Amino acid sequence: MIFIIALGSASFELDHQQRYQASIQEVSNMDYRLFTTSGSIEDETYSGAEVLQSIQRIQKIGANIQVEGITFTQSIDIDNTDVSMINLKKSYRTKYVRNTAGLITTIIFT
Repeated sequence: MIFIIALGSASFELDHQQRYQASIQEVSNMDYRLFTTSGSIEDETYSGAEVLQSIQRIQKIGANIQVEGITFTQSIDIDNTDVSMINLKKSYRTKYVRNTAGLITTIIFT
């Protein structure tokens, strides 16, 4: 009886640990600064490296990105796109353009 209880407990703990690791992996892949913000964050700044990373993840972000007056749409081929105008050492301020439903359609870095 003790063996059955120990086996059931170990099975439960193993399942719990696997679900915990899966949720940690899912959270680590999210960029909360771009996905889960609901308030006004117009004064937030990003480094040039973060801007470049945002362009590389443009399809996951689900919004167009404008940098230095150049707009990158969600349909770009990032491997064949010139991003040399992005200064990796510069800090960029953000402005968000939203549609009537409140969803972000364009992120503008200036």
